[in-house]
Amino acid sequence: MDSSTILPISGEHFEDFLLLTNQEQKSNKIKQAWQILRQQIHTHTADSKKIDLNSIFVDTVRMELLIFPVVEHWKRPLTNAEWEHIDRDSIHLEKQMEQMKKMSALLRKKDPRLFPEVAPLFNKMFDHNRELRNNWAEFKKLWTNYKKEWELFQLRKKQALKNRQKSIKSKQDSTETNNSVENIETPESPPMFSREHWHALRLSTKALEIEILRQCEHFRGGKINRQENANGDTHAGVKFLVEELRKIYLKTHGFELIERVKLVQKRNDQLMQELQPYFPEPIISEEIKLQTKPVSKNLETSAFRKILKKKQHLPTGYKKFYWLLFCFPAWEDL
Repeated sequence: MDSSTILPISGEHFEDFLLLTNQEQKSNKIKQAWQILRQQIHTHTADSKKIDLNSIFVDTVRMELLIFPVVEHWKRPLTNAEWEHIDRDSIHLEKQMEQMKKMSALLRKKDPRLFPEVAPLFNKMFDHNRELRNNWAEFKKLWTNYKKEWELFQLRKKQALKNRQKSIKSKQDSTETNNSVENIETPESPPMFSREHWHALRLSTKALEIEILRQCEHFRGGKINRQENANGDTHAGVKFLVEELRKIYLKTHGFELIERVKLVQKRNDQLMQELQPYFPEPIISEEIKLQTKPVSKNLETSAFRKILKKKQHLPTGYKKFYWLLFCFPAWEDL
C-alpha cells in the first residue's frame, strides 16, 4: 500500500480526548463524546484512497476513556503492582525525554529542512512527557507525606487512649483525656490517582514518539530500517493503532449487554475495517478470537488442581477458602 495514502499522526485535536479527563469539564465533555460516537457510527464511510491515522488515534483514545471506566475499576486506589508499574514507567519517561532531546538536536543538524515539520511533534511530546512525570512526582510526594501523617496520627491516638485508661484506673477525672482523644485530627487523604488522565497522556507520548522515529528513520541507522523492512514495510503508526484497537476488542468482550459498550464495539469494528487494507494480516486473528472464548471445564479443573497442589502445605481451613474463592470469584467485587 502506497504510504502517500496514509496521513500520519500529527498531534492535532489531542485536546479533544484530554478534556474528557478534566474534572471541571468532564461531565459535559463525556456527554458530547457519546453524541459524537453515535454520529460517527451512523455516518461512517471508509475512504479507499487514504486513511487518517491521527483521526483514528483521537477516536481510539476517546473510546478507551469512555468505556474503560465500565470494564475496569479506574476509581479504586492504586494497587502495589500498579504503583510499581507507574514508577517504572516514569523512569522510562525520563529516558524517553533524554533520547528525544538528542533526536531533536540531531534532526536540526542533519536535516534542517525537515525540522520545522517535526518540531510540533517534539514540542507536544515534551509537554506531555513533562506533565506525566510532574504529576507522578507530586502524587508520590503527597501520599508519602500522608503515610507519615497517618502513622503519627495512630501513635498520638494510641498514646491518648493509654492516658485515658490510666486516668480511669486511678479514678481521676477523665474529661480532659477524653477531649484529647477526640481533638486529634485525622489527616486528610490526598486526591486519588487519575488513571484516565495518565492513560491518555501516556498513549499520546507513545504515538508521538512512534511518528517522530518514523520521520527520522532515514538517519537513525540501517539496523532499525532492516527490522521495519522485515515486517513487510507496515507503517509504524498503523501497527501501533492496530494493537490499541485489539485491546479495546478484548477488553469490551463480555459486556455486550451494556448498550454503550455495543456502541464502542461498533465504532471499533469500523476503525479496524479502515486499517485492515494497510495491515498484512487479519487484525482480529483466530488466536485473538480464542482469547474471547470461555474456558472449558477441563481447563478450569486443571487450574484448580494446580492451586490445590501449591496450597497442600496449608491448613484445611485455608484449602476450603481457596475452594470457595475459585468457585465464586465474583466475591472479590463485593
